[in-house]
Amino acid sequence: GAGGSDPADFTEFNGELFFSATDGSFGVELWKVTAGGSVVRVADIDSGPDSSFPAGFTAFNGELFFAAFDGTRGTELWKMTAGGSVVRVADINPGAGGSDPLGFTEFNGELFFSATDGSSGFELWKVTAGGSVVRAADINSGAGGSLPTEFTAFNGELYFRATDGSSGTELWKLAAGGSVVRAADINSGAGSSFPAEFTEFNGELFFQATDGSSGQELWKVMAGGSVVRAADINPGAAGSGLGDFTAFNSALFFQATDGNSGFELWKVTAGGSVVRAADINPGVGGSNPFELTVFDPDGVGALVLSDLLSGGEGDALLGALGGGSSGGSGGGGTAAAPTLVIAPPAGPPEEDEAALAGLV
Repeated sequence: GAGGSDPADFTEFNGELFFSATDGSFGVELWKVTAGGSVVRVADIDSGPDSSFPAGFTAFNGELFFAAFDGTRGTELWKMTAGGSVVRVADINPGAGGSDPLGFTEFNGELFFSATDGSSGFELWKVTAGGSVVRAADINSGAGGSLPTEFTAFNGELYFRATDGSSGTELWKLAAGGSVVRAADINSGAGSSFPAEFTEFNGELFFQATDGSSGQELWKVMAGGSVVRAADINPGAAGSGLGDFTAFNSALFFQATDGNSGFELWKVTAGGSVVRAADINPGVGGSNPFELTVFDPDGVGALVLSDLLSGGEGDALLGALGGGSSGGSGGGGTAAAPTLVIAPPAGPPEEDEAALAGLV
């Protein structure tokens, strides 16, 4: 019919593909594609036409965990067992309120996430290896909550952003030994650095943050644990507005502006230098690259990015031809340098991919 099932959150587990969808009669529920290709509803958690809105599917310890709403107890932690049963794991915030768990991340044999028990605000929780659900830390004591998000494992520790109620939203970590500590107070005092988009590259953890004077810029956690600003691309309070970090061809690509050339494609090289990779739309307008995606048709690597070049949509392709020589002989030489190609969209996504493959 005309309604659509709105499938989302596709996650492979135990040889099957799970997702959320609605058939128009039972609301948004848990569905799957079986190994044989059949599409079936797994569970009607909120019975009838209402929706359970299952989300955040994460495989852990042989089971599939997710958040869902059964219509009476609010959004809580659920799972599908290895045997196929769908059950609520814990009622963290008893009653209709719900704990709203999110950000499920496996680390050191446990599953960490953010949730609220209704009295302590959103804090760091976990499912232990034995299956118990416990609060891992109460970083901001009281009802306010620390609002932990952006969980990222790096160098044997779990990094995330949170606030203790006095130092603003800053960089925190869970050490391998289990202690939860603030990793850095980048914007000293009550202000926030708002660290985000944690991405590991070349043995370091890169992210965006502000120190309160230089705007959102490129920062990193070094292999030894020190937190330093990697580059001040647009000096001053405005910041470079960087984001969409994507590792490709021994470099970390992202979008940013230096204040003069508009938003363009930048990169961190393997040696640690931060440089503009391409000025796709010369001048102050910028090309506004986003949705950087590694595209690998038939083993030929390429970095695909959407752009808004001169107000019209297009696709930019940064290709690195793997295995070829600089002289084009295809054997024994150094790999060809990356090249940049601008091409108009071919239409639907599958046609775009075919066109991009032809350009490489």
